[in-house]
Amino acid sequence: MKPAAGKSAVSKKIEALLKKRPESALYKEYTSRLYSAGDYERCAEICKEGLAAGIVSRTLRLRQANALMKVKRYEEAEVLFKGLLEEKDYVKRAAAGLEKLARMVKPRR
Repeated sequence: MKPAAGKSAVSKKIEALLKKRPESALYKEYTSRLYSAGDYERCAEICKEGLAAGIVSRTLRLRQANALMKVKRYEEAEVLFKGLLEEKDYVKRAAAGLEKLARMVKPRR
């Protein structure tokens, strides 16, 4: 179930469960909901928490990079995209993210 447009997908129950029992699938589902709801800042934070909790997930790293780009935290996003260039199945997505990032931060004349 997707949250209504404009409403936050933040769920204190889910976040408490993630802290108690970090699971990759739950992190992926929850961050997907946050991203879809446009809650990019919270999405990036939850991705970071999951990765810090020991979840090994390229999907979370990519979603975090995209969310950071949305909130104009370009340097942090760039680091994540560059790290994903080393992941075989993520090279195209990481390169596309870096290209988009370069267009966003390119000085306008």
